[in-house]
Amino acid sequence: MLRPFNLRGLRSDAAEIVYLSPDFIARQGLKTFKRGDLAFARVGDVGCGVVIQAEVTISPNVIIASLKQGTINPFFATVFFNTRFGRLQLEGAIKAVAQPTISTEIIKELRLPVFSDAFQMAIQQSFINSEQLQNESKRLSTQAEQTLLRALDLVGWQPPEPLTYQRKASDAFAAERFDAEYFHPSKQAALNLLASFPGITVGEMFRPIRDLWQPDTACATQLVRNYDLTDALSPFIDATKHPILPEEISSTKKRFQKGDIIVSRLRSYLKEIAVVLDESDLPMVGSTEFIVLRPKRQSIRIEVLLVYLRSMLPQLIFKWSQDGSNHPRFDEKELLNLRVPDVIRSHEEEIFAMVHSAIGARKQAHALLERAKQAVEVAIEECEAAGLEILNGGI
Repeated sequence: MLRPFNLRGLRSDAAEIVYLSPDFIARQGLKTFKRGDLAFARVGDVGCGVVIQAEVTISPNVIIASLKQGTINPFFATVFFNTRFGRLQLEGAIKAVAQPTISTEIIKELRLPVFSDAFQMAIQQSFINSEQLQNESKRLSTQAEQTLLRALDLVGWQPPEPLTYQRKASDAFAAERFDAEYFHPSKQAALNLLASFPGITVGEMFRPIRDLWQPDTACATQLVRNYDLTDALSPFIDATKHPILPEEISSTKKRFQKGDIIVSRLRSYLKEIAVVLDESDLPMVGSTEFIVLRPKRQSIRIEVLLVYLRSMLPQLIFKWSQDGSNHPRFDEKELLNLRVPDVIRSHEEEIFAMVHSAIGARKQAHALLERAKQAVEVAIEECEAAGLEILNGGI
């Protein structure tokens, strides 16, 4: 099922995807859509992506446009709507209600430039090449996590799921928690497993950063990259985020820098955990729901911690440490007290190499899409031949 934030980066699988069973889709009478259809985020960060999955259904906040056969290439259309010309159209069509909104009727009126089939196919090929690199990046990230699980001898391990369980009142008083979920046996099993390994805690290797940033006291002309929680659905935070002026930001943020790792304490099941890679000189800020960790002098590589925090045992602990209903959060102390087994460090270089390769593949994928957008813009401003030169590696 596609949601609006799944459409970032021109792709329909750029962020965490929810998977629904065929039986559920049939019972609910949900309509499905095919690869190559255009998908528009209807509210919030209004934008366009192309359906990559073989078959999808959508949330109410996504609009699907199935192009008539022979009219225009859907991959070209997606790239166009992410150029500055396409974005201007989308921004001009937004209605300011409770939040930015675009309607189906307005989408039908959006205009696209017409270029030769050869040019459109060249854009599509760039898109497909980028898709392959993105998939390779995901494969390497998964391989890194499997390496970590094998190091901990956890491949195939399943946590206990009893229907009932008991804990002493003294445990509840000591934890200052009275909710049953906090004492779930799955969490205790994860804690017991980690305690069986020699190791040290996250807090002994990383320090939390609480550097707050206020938009009303920032330099009015200084551009800033503002990352929200869904940006961390991708494990790497980089300069692909469009910078904005402080006046466009309405709340207090946390400041972070290259080499930090950011962990969302809200809705842990989304795994909004990312390494900060941005190498630009622009300030970087994000939601105050992020816990920002900065390495102390003696610590494991942040890329290895990233893989560990996204893996099974930490995720179980975060899941059963949350409180709240609509906005479940876990406390920072749960992260800082999390044990990191020493055995992971013996595989540190191997895991780092995989993550580093995943980062490289992702950068190449992004560069291909940026070149495709530039080629379309140049074709509009100058001519199709000039756009093709961009695609073929020209300046």
